[in-house]
Amino acid sequence: RCAVLTFGASSNLFSTNASTASTTNVRMNGPRFSVNRPASPAITTKNPSCTVSARHLSCPMALRSRTNYTVYVSNGCTSSKVTTVTPDSPPLSACCDAQIIKGSDTTISAYGKGIIKYTWTDSSTLVCLDPPLCKDMKATPTVTTTYTVVGMDSLGCEVERFVTIVVDIPCFDFNIPNVFTPNFAGQMGANGGTNNVFYIHTKNLSAWSILVYDRWGKETFKSTDPYKYWDGNTEGGSKAPDGVYYYIITSTCQGTTYNKHGFVQLIR
Repeated sequence: RCAVLTFGASSNLFSTNASTASTTNVRMNGPRFSVNRPASPAITTKNPSCTVSARHLSCPMALRSRTNYTVYVSNGCTSSKVTTVTPDSPPLSACCDAQIIKGSDTTISAYGKGIIKYTWTDSSTLVCLDPPLCKDMKATPTVTTTYTVVGMDSLGCEVERFVTIVVDIPCFDFNIPNVFTPNFAGQMGANGGTNNVFYIHTKNLSAWSILVYDRWGKETFKSTDPYKYWDGNTEGGSKAPDGVYYYIITSTCQGTTYNKHGFVQLIR
């Protein structure tokens, strides 16, 4: 008679109805499942990742997803059955998604009963707080980052979880001076020294533009570099005279465009 395979709902993967009736069981062995079969009928597999020995079928176990396996049995004619193997992953939780300001840090953690090893991705921005287990980590990302933690139990079974840290880069509300004195030598106004350039402190900008006009509306200075400051000279290289000048500033931070305009007095 042809062999007939019947997959059971319990630990019995299938039984054979052949000249010698018997039962074949599936067992979990770390990251693999195995089937022990009777001597007859013959059993083969068309899954290239599985191996068959004299009385043994062994297939790699997909650790993080359900996988279908087809088993073929033959004793002159062939029958096959498909079974779905669902990994019995160890329990694991990870905490917690958070939002931080760029330059600060936060603590992320993972925990699972029976977990003996935790492995985190992007270790360059993580510091283990409880070595060697490392279930608690200090995270200091500079950009929004999703961390992956993989927990492994004593059988070698693994499961992964994810934690996302959103990094907020605050927009800087820059202050604009209303006077500067280019003829005076000394330290630039950033640190309280002589205001010898039209110094505007900025940061976290993705775009920048400044235009300066004299009182007749003639363009005197322009730049798209937030770190290039007006030194009181005209675009032709001559010294701009004393007077009040009008500026227009356009800047972009985190997708938001800001416009500022006003007057600055140049004193020589």
